[in-house]
This record gives sequence, structure tokens and C-alpha cells, in this order.
Amino acid sequence: LARAELVSAVTELLDMELSPRESELIADVLIGLMRQAELDMREALAERLAVIDNVPLRLILQLANDEIEVAGSVLRKSTVLGDLDLIYIIKSKGPAYWQAIAKREEMSNQVVNLLSDTRDLDTAIALAENEKITLRT
Repeated sequence: LARAELVSAVTELLDMELSPRESELIADVLIGLMRQAELDMREALAERLAVIDNVPLRLILQLANDEIEVAGSVLRKSTVLGDLDLIYIIKSKGPAYWQAIAKREEMSNQVVNLLSDTRDLDTAIALAENEKITLRT
């Protein structure tokens, strides 16, 4: 229960109208907390933050580079991640991360092509099943 309340309080803070400085201070505190938090807490936080548009990029990157249970929701849903962030993750992580990215509703042709180039069957299946994107040849 305390965990759920903390996750809720954190996401409410980030959902408020904050100055860039306030937002960065909250990100600092959260990154420090996440380094000490259990997997299920990080996973719950990632799930909530994945759908908020004004989360500081470095906080989302911290989650996106965590274990796949944490990273998955951010890789699939966060609009904070740009093409360069996704490309870096594709090049530095493995198939589970590629498959999560392949399920995004929006991604550039460059990201789609890079995912295709991985030659990973499950990633190809995830791309083919993704009805929100257009596959180009």
C-alpha cells in the first residue's frame, strides 16, 4: 500500500505544471530512489510514467535501460523517447528490448528499419502485428 501511494504521489508531482528546474530536481530524487527500489516498485513507476508526456528524458532513459520488466512499458508507450534514444537502445540492448520497441504506436522508418535489421524472429512478428505503424519496403 505504501508503495502504491509513493508511485501515485510521484506521478502526480510530474503531472503538475513545473518549471524545468523543479522537474529536474524531482528527476534527481526519483533516480536516487529508483536505484534503491525493488523491481516491482520500479516496474509500477515505469508503468505510470510511460504515459506522461512531460517526464524528464533522463528519468525515462533510466527506466528504459533498466531490466526489461521495468523498461518494457516505457519502451512501448513513452512519447518522451525520441528516435536517437530508441536507436541507442536497439543497438545496446537485446531482443526483449527490440520486441517492446516494435510494439510502439509511433516510430520512424529509421527505427522500423533498424528493428528489421536485427533479424530477430520475435521482433519481426511484433512489427508485423503492430497495426499502428506502416511498414515500408
